[in-house]
Amino acid sequence: MKDFLKENALKFGLKLEEDTLEKLKTFYEFLVEFNAHTNLIAKADEQTILTKHFLDSMSFNKIPMTSGKFKLLDIGSGGGFPAIILAIIYPKAKITAVDSVGKKTNFLNQAAEKVGLKNFTALNTRAEELPKEFHNSFDFVTARAVAALNILSEYCIPFVKVDGFFVAYKAKTANEELKEAKNALKTLSASLAEVIEYSLGDDIERNLIVIEKTDKTSLKYPRKAGLPKKLPL
Repeated sequence: MKDFLKENALKFGLKLEEDTLEKLKTFYEFLVEFNAHTNLIAKADEQTILTKHFLDSMSFNKIPMTSGKFKLLDIGSGGGFPAIILAIIYPKAKITAVDSVGKKTNFLNQAAEKVGLKNFTALNTRAEELPKEFHNSFDFVTARAVAALNILSEYCIPFVKVDGFFVAYKAKTANEELKEAKNALKTLSASLAEVIEYSLGDDIERNLIVIEKTDKTSLKYPRKAGLPKKLPL
């Protein structure tokens, strides 16, 4: 698996060192072990997990960055994608993962301990219930397979600092979702920076929707639990 990750990570501009590869291997093994008794991801073979979860998370490196030192919040982290992967790849970054399901944050904290991550924290809460000090404070906020973009924007953009970025991992529906999210972006003081297309091979096409925060978002967002989904902006 190390050779597979090392070779394929190069398409995202990542040169993975042996120490990083060993940590990714440790995380993979713990994920498979934990997933056998607690459902985190759809059961799949090794290559599918490495491709659709590990490599997909690594596509974040296609975003132009001046350094690997940043503060990132991941909403709806689930089995650790992209949060754990990014914490392994960018040891100088500070990664905070949020998930409303206790068994998932329990897994994430155990995984971080197994891998030896000092730059990672998992919180068992909802985005709507994060403390006020989280607002307008992160360089990046990420989300992968959580909700439609117009809903997701309200969960994520309020926590991005001005001139920071909300990064949504999306499939082929990216352009359609952007049209539906136009009002949400305007309301939350953000605008589209770019859509980065990439391939995971075998006709698996993906997009990173990169949205820039242009001004501070009102502290009234995100609204109370349930409202962003029930009444999207």
